[in-house]
Amino acid sequence: MSALEQRLIGEGKIKIASSPRDGVHALHEDARRPEEAAKDTAPRLLRKADAALLLVAEVLPPGGEHAKITYAADNDRVVWIAWEITEAAMGGDAYRTRLETKLGKPAKSIAIGEGEQGQIITGWKTFCRNVRGQPTADVDLTLFSTPAQKKGTLYLSDGSVGKLWATFEALAKDMGK
Repeated sequence: MSALEQRLIGEGKIKIASSPRDGVHALHEDARRPEEAAKDTAPRLLRKADAALLLVAEVLPPGGEHAKITYAADNDRVVWIAWEITEAAMGGDAYRTRLETKLGKPAKSIAIGEGEQGQIITGWKTFCRNVRGQPTADVDLTLFSTPAQKKGTLYLSDGSVGKLWATFEALAKDMGK
C-alpha cells in the first residue's frame, strides 16, 4: 500500500474494502463470461434503459446467501451485477448489518414507500483492489431491501447505480407528500 493511499485512508477520504464475490474483476472483464450464462427471464431493472443491456443470470444452489446473480452487460463490459438475497440471509436487517461491518457506515440511506411495498435503499461507495494491491475502481454497492417481504437485491456497479440517487431521493420526497 502506498504512503498516499495510507494517508487518504487515514483521513477518511477513501476506503479500501472487498466487494462481494470478487465483483470488481467481473465489472472489468469482457462480456464472454456473461454470455456463457442463460438469459435472465425476470431481471429486476433499475431503469428502462437497462432493458437494452445483455441480461444473463446464474441461479445459485439453495442454502447460500444469494439465490441468483444477474449480469448486465453493454457490448464488452459489465455495467452492473445484482445478487438476489435469500429470505434467510436477509434476516430483517442482518444482511445490511453484515455489509456495514465489512464496509463501514453507508454513504446514503433512504426509505421509499410504506407497508408491504416499503423499501430501504442503502448505498456505499468504495475503492476495490486489483491483484497488485492498488486501488483500481471507484465502485458503488447499493442494497435494495423490502423488509416486509423479506427480499433484497444488492447491486455492484462502476457508478451507474450511484448516479440514480437523485431519482431515489425524488421518489422518497414525492411519496412523503
